[in-house]
Amino acid sequence: MTIFDSKSLNDAMTKQLADAAIPANHRNAFAIVATSDGTVKGVLTTKVNEHWEIDSIFSITPGKPVEAGLQVKATW
Repeated sequence: MTIFDSKSLNDAMTKQLADAAIPANHRNAFAIVATSDGTVKGVLTTKVNEHWEIDSIFSITPGKPVEAGLQVKATW
């Protein structure tokens, strides 16, 4: 497993969000994951009730096309 598989990324984000001392009234967070090979991933997450959910992920690796993930969470 790497930081970029779904479970590892979720576990890492959950830990970082818990460690970040985010104010109780904040419901969105953006995090960056960077590795020594130059890959950078950005993660947008939203707090739903008391749980943080990953909304989207983008990935940039030098010399490779940009990757992205998106999930519809709600409509209104």
